[in-house]
Amino acid sequence: MCSGTLPGGTVSKMKNITTSVLHGVSTKTEKGNRFSFIQGPGGLEITMKSCFDTDKAFHMSFDEVTFNADRIRSKLELLSEELMPRCGLVYELYQRRLSAAIDNFVATLPTEQHLLVPELAREEFDYLSAEEIAEEIRRDSERGYCCHGFERNCCPLGCGDLGDDCCDAADLMEEP
Repeated sequence: MCSGTLPGGTVSKMKNITTSVLHGVSTKTEKGNRFSFIQGPGGLEITMKSCFDTDKAFHMSFDEVTFNADRIRSKLELLSEELMPRCGLVYELYQRRLSAAIDNFVATLPTEQHLLVPELAREEFDYLSAEEIAEEIRRDSERGYCCHGFERNCCPLGCGDLGDDCCDAADLMEEP
């Protein structure tokens, strides 16, 4: 269970955040979660902390800001189900392709959600950032493994037959 502290109270497990236009300073409680709504120049601004990462504050200007974790979770499950059969039972390949698909999905969302979705994906779908994937590949290479995490001669994708340049990082992110 994640939690964080806000000026208006405490946030416990963030499931759905839906706000509506409010005037003046007020606090809204929804499903046990508290958020502070502060009137700012040019309209309503919301200041809140993510329950996934309590060090990051989010400032959102408002028309309507919605983060529906159940809807996002459903989309991530669909991406997972689409990619799973296309990865040859290689978990590392699945994880890297799913992470890239999640990054592409995040790019289509409002900027305010760009930090929330990867944190949800990290908790529930083993999401890795592009930097973490690159570091994992580098560590595997130092240990003598191919970029798929196998000993070269045991790789089901044929790395043992292809020599040292068997893996292209871009290929790891794309579907066959």
